[in-house]
Amino acid sequence: MGQSKVDANPGWLPLFSEFSTGMFTNMVIVLILKGHKSVNKILSWPVFTFVGQYGYSFYLYHYPVCFYLWQEVRLFDLLRNYMPNFLTLPVFTLIAFIISMIFAMISWHFLEVWFLKLKVLVDYRKPVKL
Repeated sequence: MGQSKVDANPGWLPLFSEFSTGMFTNMVIVLILKGHKSVNKILSWPVFTFVGQYGYSFYLYHYPVCFYLWQEVRLFDLLRNYMPNFLTLPVFTLIAFIISMIFAMISWHFLEVWFLKLKVLVDYRKPVKL
């Protein structure tokens, strides 16, 4: 008798993801504001500065990538059929992270860098007259 199929509706997953991300972010902000040097030292590690460079692009691409993998590819269902249940979510998350990061890096190098170069053309210190 095989494992049962998982419904395509993620149910609690988006709520848990948003809640845990928000809580973790708030904890880091509080620790930084309280002046914990260890947090600043950890956030300056190369892996965090690398991910931080592409952070906004990653933010833009992660949801569409996760949605596509979950609904269209049904990757979660495929993984659940071929590996133990406790590994399904971490492997899905890792795959979605890697794909989102690839899109973020491509976007950053081909779009954001180009637009950032345009900043020299605009004097953003002058007030805008309406």
